[in-house]
Amino acid sequence: MSDILLAEAIQYSFRTGQALDDEEYDFAFDLEEATRALSCWSGVDNATRAKREIGRMWADLNASPYLELFPRDLNAATMYNAVRFWRYFRDSYNAYGREREHRAKNIVKNSEFMATALFMQWARANGAEFTNIDWGVATFIDGCAEQVRVLSECVVDRHERENPGGFAMSFFKNQQKVEHFARTVRTDFQSQLGVSASSA
Repeated sequence: MSDILLAEAIQYSFRTGQALDDEEYDFAFDLEEATRALSCWSGVDNATRAKREIGRMWADLNASPYLELFPRDLNAATMYNAVRFWRYFRDSYNAYGREREHRAKNIVKNSEFMATALFMQWARANGAEFTNIDWGVATFIDGCAEQVRVLSECVVDRHERENPGGFAMSFFKNQQKVEHFARTVRTDFQSQLGVSASSA
């Protein structure tokens, strides 16, 4: 995997203590960032686990959840694009949070793992090319600015209905609560996109 990416001037550092070199390579990432990105790629459950305690994702390299994230047939381009998606989506998503008042900003920040998982699922059904190593991830995310904004608003609005006055940090680490919450947000998101499309 690492050698395949190196041939494309992409550094994947999977060894502890191996420094990333952004000057020598076009793109560089490490095992921890790959784990975050692939956790979101695999779904909301693993995204929530990674947010809660990422070190446990590597507790047993011969069992789940590690093998769910890093199966032996994992496509190198998929991992690379998942990491780029994780970076670019979070930047865009959190930018909308920074425009809101403090509590909403905090909700957006703490929901970024779940939101990335949901948006990855939506993207895969809407033209995302994760297996194409030349896919323009940044361009894709830039073209989805309205959808990212809508998702951020759905997350904040739904959180304030289901967890009014509660702490966002602990809420978004709760596996059971986030599983239910994500299903509801997905429905809200799809509904709002439908409204936006019909009014355009």
